[in-house]
Amino acid sequence: HLGITPNLKELNLRDCHYLVELHMPAESLKLKSIDLCHSKLRTLYLGFTPNLETLSLSDCQFLVELHMSAKSLKLKSLTLSHSKLRTLYLGFTPNLETLSLSDCQFLVELHMSAKSLKLKSLTLSHSKLKTLYLGVTPNLETLSLKDKVETL
Repeated sequence: HLGITPNLKELNLRDCHYLVELHMPAESLKLKSIDLCHSKLRTLYLGFTPNLETLSLSDCQFLVELHMSAKSLKLKSLTLSHSKLRTLYLGFTPNLETLSLSDCQFLVELHMSAKSLKLKSLTLSHSKLKTLYLGVTPNLETLSLKDKVETL
C-alpha cells in the first residue's frame, strides 16, 4: 500500500514477480512514470494521475482490469503487451504517442479517443480485435496488426 506519497514522481516495481496487489493513492499529482512490468497484478486502479506520461505494464500476464482516469492529458506511452485484458478504455489521451498492445490475445475491444493527434505508433499484433476505429490520427507512422484484426 503506497499510502500518502504526494511527491512521488516515479514508481518502478519492474521484475517484482510476486507483486499481486498494489493500492495506489486516490491522488498522485506528481507521478510521471509507472513501471510494473513482469508482475502478477490482476487489477490496477490508477486513481487521479494528471501528470502521468509513461505507463509500462508489459508481461503482466494476469492483468484483467485496468482502471485509468477518464482524462490522461499527459500520457505519452502506454505498453500493455502480454496481458489478459478483454476491454481497454483509453479515455481522453491527447498526447499519446505510443500504444503497444501486442500479444493481448484476449483483447476484443479497444476504445480510443476520437482524436489521437499525436499517436505515432500503434501495435496490436496477435489480439482478437474484431473492429478497429482509429479516428483522426494524422501523425501515425507505424501500425502493426499482425494476425487477428478483422475490420479496419
